[in-house]
Amino acid sequence: MVYDANINKNIFLLLIIYYFYKKKSLLQINLSDIKNNRLNGFRAHSAMSPQCRLKFPDKSTSDKARHSSVLLLLLKISYETHIVFIKRSDSGGVHSRQISFPGGAVEKSDNSLQETAIRECREETGIKMPVQIIRKLSDLYVPPSNFLIHPFVAYIDQNIEDFKANPLEVDKIFTENVLNFLKDDFRDVYHYYHNGKACSAPCFLSNGYAIWGATAMILNEFLQLIPKNFINLQKT
Repeated sequence: MVYDANINKNIFLLLIIYYFYKKKSLLQINLSDIKNNRLNGFRAHSAMSPQCRLKFPDKSTSDKARHSSVLLLLLKISYETHIVFIKRSDSGGVHSRQISFPGGAVEKSDNSLQETAIRECREETGIKMPVQIIRKLSDLYVPPSNFLIHPFVAYIDQNIEDFKANPLEVDKIFTENVLNFLKDDFRDVYHYYHNGKACSAPCFLSNGYAIWGATAMILNEFLQLIPKNFINLQKT
């Protein structure tokens, strides 16, 4: 009986260690892999591209575009890595009321595209803590607004409760566990109309919203940076 009790105790301790390894390892493993793994923007973007999207532009087209930067911002919630999203306010613009990453247009006072992303994120979400830039993702041209988006992956050590939406630009701030986007239940097809034509787009689902278009395309490239063996470990 003593022998069996010791075995059970050891198994119990191993389960506890494994549980906390899974919970705490996400940032320790993932950030380094995300920083170093190879980008494949065109393939990742194409997989989530809307049906009605214009052909991917050549360099001459994107040279005429306006420039903007967005921040795919990561933070910890209960030892799990989440991504920050915003629901844009109803401003009457092309992307009004859509789900997106914090970000916006480059201004003359910005010293870099990275600075644009951080400045816009602070303005829209009220973040105060320092932002750690992890890496840049592939640029993405958005035909409806003629913006060339420069996405950056970043991490912030700040509670989501301390975020404060700018009511002039943002209706809501919410997060989603990164690994949820790897599950089939968090993927669907979004149907919409463009210039009177019925269109559809692959999308991610979160908090009752469809994440589609440029945001989904950028998110998909980020997800492809997560190593497959690590994904399998976290799913077990």
